[in-house]
Amino acid sequence: MSFLSRFYQFSNVMDKVAQGIIVAAITVMTLTTTLQVCLRYLANAALTWPEEVNLLLMPWVAFVGASVAIRRAEHIGITLFIDKLPPVLRKSAYLIGYIIVAVILVLLLKASWKVAMLNMNVYSDAMRIPLIYSRISMVVGSVFMLIQLVYVILKTTTKEGASS
Repeated sequence: MSFLSRFYQFSNVMDKVAQGIIVAAITVMTLTTTLQVCLRYLANAALTWPEEVNLLLMPWVAFVGASVAIRRAEHIGITLFIDKLPPVLRKSAYLIGYIIVAVILVLLLKASWKVAMLNMNVYSDAMRIPLIYSRISMVVGSVFMLIQLVYVILKTTTKEGASS
């Protein structure tokens, strides 16, 4: 089994993990929001923690979800000019864009690690959960996005990737 085949398998597993994280987070967010609305309007009693749960989970949905979008090329893009290029130049333009995104993701990874470490001993107000659990989503999401970006680059540039 070649390195590319193993990397594609690894990327597939990471994509499934990302989807699982997103589904779990959105499920919990939906349930806690529904509970909060029902209690507020039916029992006239509001809880303090559901909003906090959602605030802690939303970055996971955003950052990990971005990796799923990268893999499927579903991010918003303006391709008006790129689509008018000949195929060879179009492929080059996309690769340049991917490289720029990779550089930005590495910078985000470094900065988000610092942010996460700064929040290691900071706690949420209602539930007293360390905010690092929310802030580390930027680190995890950046790693997931880089993995999927490498996947997209390999699929775009290799014969093995083009054939599969």
